[in-house]
Amino acid sequence: MTQRFLRTDAWSEGADSGSDAAPLVPIPTLPPEPPADAPLSAREGWLKVANFALMAVALARTRGAPAAAEDATARLGPLVAAHRRVLSPLLRPEAGAAETFAVAKSFFTALAAADALLASNASLRRDVAAVVAPLAAEPERASDPLRLSSRNNHLLMRAAALALWANIDGDAGMMDLARAHIDRFVGQIDADGFFPSEIVRGASALAYSNLAVMLLVTLTRIGAIAGEALVDRAVLERAIAALAAGVEDPTIVHHLARKNMFPNPAHGPNPFATDLTFLRGYHSSRHLMSWVPLAHDLLGPEAVPAVLARALHTGEDLFPWGSEFVGGFVDALPSLGDRAALLARQDGQATGG
Repeated sequence: MTQRFLRTDAWSEGADSGSDAAPLVPIPTLPPEPPADAPLSAREGWLKVANFALMAVALARTRGAPAAAEDATARLGPLVAAHRRVLSPLLRPEAGAAETFAVAKSFFTALAAADALLASNASLRRDVAAVVAPLAAEPERASDPLRLSSRNNHLLMRAAALALWANIDGDAGMMDLARAHIDRFVGQIDADGFFPSEIVRGASALAYSNLAVMLLVTLTRIGAIAGEALVDRAVLERAIAALAAGVEDPTIVHHLARKNMFPNPAHGPNPFATDLTFLRGYHSSRHLMSWVPLAHDLLGPEAVPAVLARALHTGEDLFPWGSEFVGGFVDALPSLGDRAALLARQDGQATGG
């Protein structure tokens, strides 16, 4: 049986209370859908709630008691349909980088939440598939080397969405496209293990480096599910080690961070005041270190330095660990450790290692 993205060992009526069931989170009620001419900011506000709802639905479907799982499954179709309606105005060739990123992130979240149901639910599959072709079509600006979005984490977000669709749909062409995006990104890694396209972002340098690591872990996991090595293990381990080194001494990124290209305004304008708030864990119900347990599973605990592993436990009493960038709540995702170890051995044999 093909390994799915979500867990399949659902809680059962015979289980002891709390033995298998993960702590669930409330599935939020969606706000009114923004009008067709609404700006991206209005759509992103709606999608933020909808993406969290999709994550909560997936958690309830896979880890909730039967009644909760049944209710969550019933909610999924209408939620994905509304999701597609709100994304539709962004699916145009002239869409900007921020719009394309919003589409890729939201599409990935919907795919992860629906997962195996796409094989048997035609309307659900139709709503999801409507996003694939526009997302796969690469506008001219996407390959313009003068645009930061043509070489930064935007590549990885699109790759994650396309690779997960390829695994679900069996579309080899989409997997090849995802691999091309990954290769374009990881090809720029420097001698210290940093990605210059993220480090140049001033105060945001390490925050976006963390996002890149999170997406590389996610892509490694999708590859393990698909039986393919999408990300070179050595590259991922170097990137994690570099992120840890930057957290311990942010001055090591200042030689590039001083370029201050497109920092997130929330991180401040000073390129030498490196923002490390991602280490606090939760941001708007999104845990920015939720990649750590997945990296432990895929690479082994020794691959994640303590300065990063400790951050996983920040605010853990609020919600289960999760983020759109890893495909939902970690409790809804199966362990792939054995699968990943097998792939690592295969990689070593293929390279003579």
